[in-house]
Amino acid sequence: MERDERLFIEGTVSRAKQLVRQHIWAGVDEARLEAWYGQFEARQASLLGACLLDGFIFRSRAQVEAILHGALCRPELVGLAGDSDQAVVQALRGRNEAGIRLSPVIRLQDPPIKSGTYVLRRLFKLLRLDQKWATWPQNLHQITDLQMIIFVDDFCGSGQQFSDFALFVGLEQLMAANPNCRFIYLTVAAHEDGIKHVQTKYPRVEFIAGEILGADHHFFKGENLRNFKVDGLVERLRADYDRIASEVGFGRGKVPALGFEEQALCYAFDHGTPNNTLPIFWNQRDQWSSLVDR
Repeated sequence: MERDERLFIEGTVSRAKQLVRQHIWAGVDEARLEAWYGQFEARQASLLGACLLDGFIFRSRAQVEAILHGALCRPELVGLAGDSDQAVVQALRGRNEAGIRLSPVIRLQDPPIKSGTYVLRRLFKLLRLDQKWATWPQNLHQITDLQMIIFVDDFCGSGQQFSDFALFVGLEQLMAANPNCRFIYLTVAAHEDGIKHVQTKYPRVEFIAGEILGADHHFFKGENLRNFKVDGLVERLRADYDRIASEVGFGRGKVPALGFEEQALCYAFDHGTPNNTLPIFWNQRDQWSSLVDR
């Protein structure tokens, strides 16, 4: 191992531990981090482990809440130019009907632990919103004179999950019954592919994402590895990744070895991880201990 490579690996692992200790990565356990990285060392893939850590984006509970607060105060949600950016929040704190409802992106057949309900609950507690303005999506058809419906979730990767949800909730019929209503899809984060999918299929849906990821966040094709300017680096890391994936069984289920839609993200929340993220971070196997939970 060359000196520069060894220094990079040692420095990256040390920095990751500091992020945990300083609670910037609050929610990541240091012992779990060490065990996860140790698996790369045992497989002579230390550089791959270090590069994955170098590109890893982890949003703690406090960071998620800050992103949510900012998203609900975005100027796109304000109806009039002179309104405060807190106008929607203030309306949702009040007891008077403002024609606004927030609803989680979840279908009846989905498990109750889906992240949409968690994020909605965090949003209401964080901003002290009145719970009467939250409703299950299947009940939206029963409410009249709606001015704004805000669908809430933590992440939109490909947009397919929202399309499935739209069919379940009868979004087209809901739009037809509420021609003057604004339909907002609010997420903590979203991939630009998912945003494009939703806006193409449902032009009336306005998309608000606290954080937007894109092609440059693909681990093997993105700017993080390009910045190293080392010949053969991507090919070497991909070979190590494919070898580990084959050995432990990543990609044998519904999710490919590079994550859903092969977006190959290095992104996670304190409360869970999108399946668009590389499984090497979250997929617990008999021969592999994960860094974060799905």
